[in-house]
Amino acid sequence: IIDLHKNEEELKRQMKGRWRNALKNGFKLGIDVEICKEKKDLYQIFDLYKVEKKRKHYDGINSNLLKKWYENTKNSGELIAFKGYKKSLDHNIFLGSIVINIHDVTATYLIAVNNSERRTNFLSNILLWESILYAKNNGCIFFDLGGIDQIKTPGIASFKLGLNPKLHEDNKLTISLI
Repeated sequence: IIDLHKNEEELKRQMKGRWRNALKNGFKLGIDVEICKEKKDLYQIFDLYKVEKKRKHYDGINSNLLKKWYENTKNSGELIAFKGYKKSLDHNIFLGSIVINIHDVTATYLIAVNNSERRTNFLSNILLWESILYAKNNGCIFFDLGGIDQIKTPGIASFKLGLNPKLHEDNKLTISLI
């Protein structure tokens, strides 16, 4: 969890130096970020996510569940995509996207997709940072980075831990099968 009570500079100082430098280097690339809330944009990202999961052989969140989630959050939250682009002479080149869910005072990082043909260093840093600022500027007081699994996904865990979040465990979580 990241506490969004802090100002932007405090949030940056909280980051590990490597993450902060990656963000700085990302800004130098001139990546444009578009905020998308429309169904067609989100469904396009969910479909790309489904393809990426298959290509990279991981489970992640079920793409059909994400679509149902979108349909059911209209009155109790909001799914928002942050799309990264590089400007070209005649069009914008899609680089990747992340999707967050805002519910009450908490934003939660859900998924990320990258254009496998246009892999861009520091894109994820830019998109995640922009989503954190968006959440902060829209009334959220917490940003939940989602699960951090250092065994199954050490690269993703390292990326998230670079923001120096406050860690918590749900060690009392149980599931009853009836």
